[in-house]
Amino acid sequence: MGTMEVLTGEYEYTLDSKSRFLMPTEFRAYLGDPMYFVRGFENCIYVYSEEKWQKMAEDIKNLPWSSDAARWVKRIWFSSSLKVRTDPQGRVLIPQVYREHVLKSGKVVVLGCFDYVEIWDEERWRAEASEKIGLLSQFLQEANQ
Repeated sequence: MGTMEVLTGEYEYTLDSKSRFLMPTEFRAYLGDPMYFVRGFENCIYVYSEEKWQKMAEDIKNLPWSSDAARWVKRIWFSSSLKVRTDPQGRVLIPQVYREHVLKSGKVVVLGCFDYVEIWDEERWRAEASEKIGLLSQFLQEANQ
């Protein structure tokens, strides 16, 4: 039986003058081209392969229209989803809407998160990660009980 490829690692980049950065090679290989950017819960950008995005979109599409929460999930998911392609050098352009609302500093941290990628503003990532690191030990303790 083969092993599943897992996305791991933390990479720091400064956006170039055109708001691009070089997506790590292993992430590009896993995500494919195109990939999808979606607004993340923690004010970051989630990046999915087209296959994973399609599966998640199908699940979200099937949520009941009668539910207020489901309608908001649909609005936010689909309105914030953007199809993105790499250029021939492997660079990814951060769309304007994400530069204005998510990435304020021009420096990004790109994280491998098992089967998707997250893009964070560097300052926000450093602050959140230092604040939340205690959750890791708490979760592991609870999981081992």
